[in-house]
Formats: sequence, C-alpha cells, structure tokens
Amino acid sequence: MILSARFARAALAAALLTACGKPVEGDSARPRGGDASPTVPVVVAEAVTRRVETRLDQVGTLRSGREVTVRSEAGGTVIEILFAEGGSVRRGEVLARLDARKLEAEILRLEAQLLQLTTRAANRRRDLERNQPLTEAEVRKQEERVRQLAARLANRRRDLERNRDMLARELVSRQSFDTIETEIEEGAAELAQAEIELARQSDLVAGQSADRVRTDLQETEAEIAQARATLVRERARLADATIRAPFDGVAGTRQVNVGDFVAAGGGIVTLVDLDPLEIAFSVPEKHKERLAVGLPVHIGVDAYADRTFAGAISYVSPRVDEQTRAFPVKAEVGNAEGRLNPGMFARVAFVTGVRESALTVPAEALIPAEGASSLFVVEGDKARKVPVRPGESVDGWVEVLDSGLAPGAQVIVEGKFALRDGARVLVQP
Repeated sequence: MILSARFARAALAAALLTACGKPVEGDSARPRGGDASPTVPVVVAEAVTRRVETRLDQVGTLRSGREVTVRSEAGGTVIEILFAEGGSVRRGEVLARLDARKLEAEILRLEAQLLQLTTRAANRRRDLERNQPLTEAEVRKQEERVRQLAARLANRRRDLERNRDMLARELVSRQSFDTIETEIEEGAAELAQAEIELARQSDLVAGQSADRVRTDLQETEAEIAQARATLVRERARLADATIRAPFDGVAGTRQVNVGDFVAAGGGIVTLVDLDPLEIAFSVPEKHKERLAVGLPVHIGVDAYADRTFAGAISYVSPRVDEQTRAFPVKAEVGNAEGRLNPGMFARVAFVTGVRESALTVPAEALIPAEGASSLFVVEGDKARKVPVRPGESVDGWVEVLDSGLAPGAQVIVEGKFALRDGARVLVQP
C-alpha cells in the first residue's frame, strides 16, 4: 500500500511537470517575487533512528566435521555385511563381521590353561602353609632328642668316674666298668648323629624344601599373568573381528564383499557425519572485537534459495594470516533434517556490529553518484543538497553517515531528479 501511494504521488508530480509541456498552473507553481525558477512538487519522508546491524557476508564450502574410513583392526574373511550404502548408522552399530572361529578356539584353550595354572598355584600356597609348621615340629622333636642324648651321655660319664674309684678298690668288676665305657662311646656317637640330623633338618628340610615350593609358586604366578595377558589380547582380537561404527553418520560406498579376505588395516566403508556440518572462511582483522566462538551465523545454499540455516562460529584461529590479514574461522550448522551435504557451496553471514540509534532514510531518497552520494532535504520552501555516506541497508531504509542530518529531517523521496540545490519545492500531501 505504501509503495502504491508513492507511485501515485510520483505520477502526479510527473503530470504536473510535463502536462502539455506547460508550467503547472496555480499559485504554488508560479514564480514569486520575480524569481524565474519553477516550483517543483516533491514527496518527502522523515529521517528516523532505528537499530542497524553491520553484517559480513563470506563464502565457503560445507564439509563434514568427521569423515573416516572404517578399517578392520584384525585380519580375516568377511562373513557378513550389515550396512546399506547411503544408509544411516548409529554409533556402536555392527557394520561387518569377520570369521573368528580360530580366535574363539584359541580363547577356549587359554581359558583352560589359566584354570590349570590357577589350581596349581592354589595347591602350592596350601603346601607352603602346611610345610612350615611340619618342618618346625620336626626340628623341635630333633632338638629334644639331642638334649636327651646329651643328658644320658653326661650321666654315663659321671657313672664312669664313680666306677673308676670303685674299680681301683675292686668293688666292681672290670667287665661292668668296660660296659659303661662302651655305652659312653655309643652314646657319644648317637649324640653326634642326632646333632647332624638336627642340622640337616634345620638347613635342608626347613630351608631348601620351603624355598622350592615358594619358587614353584612364583613361577606358576608368572605363568598365570602371562596367560591372562594373552587371553586379554585374544579377546580384543575377537572383538576386532566385529567392526562397529565409531559415531553416528551415513555410510558411503562399500569397499568389501562377503567372502573377501581383509588384512589388518583394510578399509570397509567410509563413514560421514552429516550433523553438524562445518564451513571454513576468513574474517578481516578489523572485525576482531566482535569475532568470538558462539557468535550466531546464517548460512544459505543455492539448493534452498528461499531459506537460511542457523549456525554458530565454532573456531577462531589464534593468529592472523599474514597474506590476507584475516582470521581463519569455522562455523557449525545443524543438519538434523539432512538437507545439507558436504561439498555444497555456501554463503555465510553474521553480525559484526550493532548501532541501536542509527540515522536512516528511505532508500529512494539517495542519489548515487561516482565517488559520493547525496540527497535533498526540504528547508522552508527550498531544497538543499546534502552529501552523505551510505551505511547499512535495513528493509528499504539506508543508514546515512557524516551527513549532519538530525532525526525528523524532511528528505525528498520523489521529484529529486528534477531538483538542483536551492530549488523551490512544493511538498505534496
């Protein structure tokens, strides 16, 4: 409706100026005071303040933040493929399986070996616990025997000394005296043998036997640790035979078929994460103050020319490119609907500055010219030409800079091309 009214007023002004090639009739169009300049009918609008945002527009290419070739960590024959090319997959979802029968058999063997070793170690621990008390009891028994033999030998030696005097006085027979001497010699020999046995039990039985059990236990525990490590490794290899998706994404072209042998490190499929996508671009260093991670951006692509996609800056380089004097920047854009694809050419725009009370005029008030722009304002009944520097455009309004205008100034929007500085004007309703 506003545009229609403006066109009507413009048509009226043109009719007044050009009808039959004659001046416009009436007092408003007639020269006054001998001034030969004609009065030009114009339509005006007020200069007003409004919120103006400075926007920066850049271009780039959309790409996936995560794109990997899923590879097999184990070697084997492919026995099953569980994804569809171009289909969505979830993190942890099984993509393919390899033949793992040999690995399963090896794991069973290792589990049986580990059970045997564990049982053997438990037996050795029980032997060690039982062996030490028995050895100490045997040693105590032998010590008691040595004490008894020593005491008996001492008694027989005292008997021999008493019988020696009695033999001299012929109170005992020589045979009895010789018998005591023989018993002393036999007791000394028996005591020596008992002492040797005591030493053997203390040094050999109590020491070396326990050490052998302890050494065997240590060797068995080392074998258990080795078997467990091998079992963990084989179980990991078995898990590697089931190939899973590392993240949510879309499967690309299949690189293997059922029956193919895949070596460790062989590719299975390329997985692309489509949500979110990212775009890389550069921002001139003069916008550094406004630039920050999390700053909202709007992204447009040719495939959807009638809409924009919301995103946010996710990365700002800590240094400026010396060649371009710009910051390398990345932005992320959500793609839950799957409308965007990596490789698309995209335009990214974001606000780098805001002026809450910027002076603006209707865009049709500006008269563009090479090197400078201008507009006409109405002062009294005359038009004054004012040079201006255009700023940002907002919904048909243009920010004017360095103009000296104040809010409420009457700017001419129609009839301006028929004016010169100082020309008389007649403001149309």
